[in-house]
Amino acid sequence: HWENNYASMLSVIQSADGGVKGLVVDEEGSALPGARVRIASVDKEIVATDRGEYWRLLLPGTYTVTAISQSEYGLLQSEPTKVVISNNLGDGAQVVHLVLKLKLTKERRGSCAHLLEWTGRS
Repeated sequence: HWENNYASMLSVIQSADGGVKGLVVDEEGSALPGARVRIASVDKEIVATDRGEYWRLLLPGTYTVTAISQSEYGLLQSEPTKVVISNNLGDGAQVVHLVLKLKLTKERRGSCAHLLEWTGRS
């Protein structure tokens, strides 16, 4: 049966290499396992692997990709990244690495300003 279906099976396997893929890291380049990657207009969130990897099959088009993660210091967030997918499924994925930075809230900005004042660095 393999001889009758191998071409179809190879086609299915090849189509898995398409869309967008990359790493989710912090500003120091450390992987962020469990970070949540969102693609505008796609309902399902992607969760980064233990090595910070993510991937999503996407048809050709323009997408906006963002990622978030919670750290001991607060919420880490990437800038929205515009991605243009021009390859069809099976023609290779667009590589987009997402760098997450600490998002300062008004409350955190206030506490940071207070800390700088306290250390004499304001």
